[in-house]
Amino acid sequence: MTDEELVGLKKYQYIRIKKDNPILKGLLENRKVAIYFERAYNDDMNRFLNREYDILLDRLNDHNIAFIYAPLWLKDLDESIKFNIPNSTLKSLGIKIGVKDFYKIIDDSLVTKPVLNLPMILVSDPENEADYSTDKLGDDKMGLYCYYIEDGMDLLNRYRPTEYPCIFDHPSPIRYHKADTVEEEGILFRDGDDVEPDIAPQDRADWGDIETLSYEIQYRIQRLYDMGLNESFIRQIITLPEAKLSPLTITDDFRIILPDYNNMEIVMHPQSKTLYFFYLRHTEGVLFKHLRDHHEELYNLYSLLSPRENLDKMNQSIDDLVDSTKNTINVVCSRIKSTFASKFQDMLACQYYIKGAAGTPKRITLNRSLVKDVSNLIMQH
Repeated sequence: MTDEELVGLKKYQYIRIKKDNPILKGLLENRKVAIYFERAYNDDMNRFLNREYDILLDRLNDHNIAFIYAPLWLKDLDESIKFNIPNSTLKSLGIKIGVKDFYKIIDDSLVTKPVLNLPMILVSDPENEADYSTDKLGDDKMGLYCYYIEDGMDLLNRYRPTEYPCIFDHPSPIRYHKADTVEEEGILFRDGDDVEPDIAPQDRADWGDIETLSYEIQYRIQRLYDMGLNESFIRQIITLPEAKLSPLTITDDFRIILPDYNNMEIVMHPQSKTLYFFYLRHTEGVLFKHLRDHHEELYNLYSLLSPRENLDKMNQSIDDLVDSTKNTINVVCSRIKSTFASKFQDMLACQYYIKGAAGTPKRITLNRSLVKDVSNLIMQH
């Protein structure tokens, strides 16, 4: 069956596109992508895509295909820039691109024009699976499957291309699922030099909160990847400054601020902040099992940072923190790590949180020349 006959049946058309635009070059060469494209605004399709976006994103990614829906993609592009280069935004980089600009870039780059004026999905063919003659492609062009859409539900239920890979054919929507254990997420801190007991009852609520936050962080990172928005791609389409560490300022009221990241505040509970300030003080690091030797110092810090007035409860909190038979220290370190990892990429975040290999002292590796202690709480040590 020829392309013309297939177009007549409103199935698909094989077309070519030039990769001379940085955005298209970055998209098409970064990984296999499916791009929603329309020449004129289609209200029904846009309402459908906004409603069913997550299902389509997951279904296409089950085939390792990034899904590009411009209205949401451009919004998350800015979020991804801030996550990877936390002192930058599209606005600060002087870049302005809207949905119409995005569609115009595609339209202007099409060598073969779609023959039907319908909404469509353009799926890249980087391996030339269609065996399109190379003399019609060349280094500056790429082939695309152009799937025409009359009804959004075709993407979910009825659309079954037979001549080309069935990219939309899956028995059920694929949802990102939480790993069976928190450790599988690769987010939470685990201390290898202490025997890890069951979670103490008083810590279970905190642990559940951290597990949820860990999942949300992983989902956010996965979602950006599913949309083709990783740092490698962004650097192909935008000239970005190198990601740099921000100084860390401790204010006179003990808040933690990263001034070079748009004065980002890192919010911690008093118990977490106590442990964090303790490790900022101890640049050489401290093994978890040796924290009991620093009980008085930790208590003094906690008494300044906690609004509690019950001295017995304050003392109990520190007892729990330094007790190697309890899980409190892991919970607190996990919370600290997740707080930073939820704000920006781990290549930067790992410099700020507490870490250390099994059997070695745990420490914060941030160069202390970057720490400005207005409170003098750290420098008092």
